[in-house]
Amino acid sequence: MNMKNGTTIQFAKTNDGYLKITKLAANRLFTRIGKWQKTRREHRADRAALKQLQLLSDKNLRDIGIVRADITWASKLPRNQVATKELQKVARSQQKRPTRN
Repeated sequence: MNMKNGTTIQFAKTNDGYLKITKLAANRLFTRIGKWQKTRREHRADRAALKQLQLLSDKNLRDIGIVRADITWASKLPRNQVATKELQKVARSQQKRPTRN
C-alpha cells in the first residue's frame, strides 16, 4: 500500500487468511490517524470561533478591527488555512490604517 508521502506499508497474509501488519507500519498508521484527528479538532474549533464572531454586533466587530464581510470571506477559505489566523491578519492590517472621522 503506497501512501501520499511515498511511504510503503507492507501487509502480509497469514495462513489463516488475516492480514499481518508490522509494528512500524502500525505506528505510522496510528500516527497518521492521530494527526488527522488533531487537524479535524482544530478545524472544528476554528469554525466554532467563526460562528461566535457572526453573532457579534457590527460595532463589536469594528472594535476588533474586522467587518462582517471579512468573516464571510474567512469562512470560505480552504481547510488548510486557519480562518481565525487570517482574520487576525486582516484586523492587524486595519489597525495600521488611519481612521476617518
